[in-house]
Amino acid sequence: MEFALISLAVANTAGVLVLVYLFLSRRPRLTTGKPFDFLPGERYYYGAEILRVIDGDTVEARIDLGFDTHRVETLRLYGINTPELRGESKEKGQAAKAWLESNLDGEITISTIKDETGSFGRYLAVLFCDGENLNEKMLREKIAKPYEP
Repeated sequence: MEFALISLAVANTAGVLVLVYLFLSRRPRLTTGKPFDFLPGERYYYGAEILRVIDGDTVEARIDLGFDTHRVETLRLYGINTPELRGESKEKGQAAKAWLESNLDGEITISTIKDETGSFGRYLAVLFCDGENLNEKMLREKIAKPYEP
């Protein structure tokens, strides 16, 4: 009897450990690693229309919240940083802005990060065009550098 109870306790403990492992190992992972590593429930997805590109890592978007409700917000692209439009990096900044403008010709979806704002009151977002993560694409193509707020 005692052996059966010990076996049952070990089996239950092992089962719980397997479930914890499966939960943790199924965290969404995107190809660039740490800046885009999120736990389930930390991201919210919305359809959007980009009204203007402010610079290579900031856009103004009309966000579809559903039920014919829309909101215009300034979004800071999460996990990336592009050169500024002023100063020494002006040309690279203009190139980053032009690159982003030229890659917005499809269905736009944004994913906000916990619906939180960054240091300038902008919502942090990952920008998708036709399902492709533009934040990651900018990193791959060396248009942007990784940035952790």
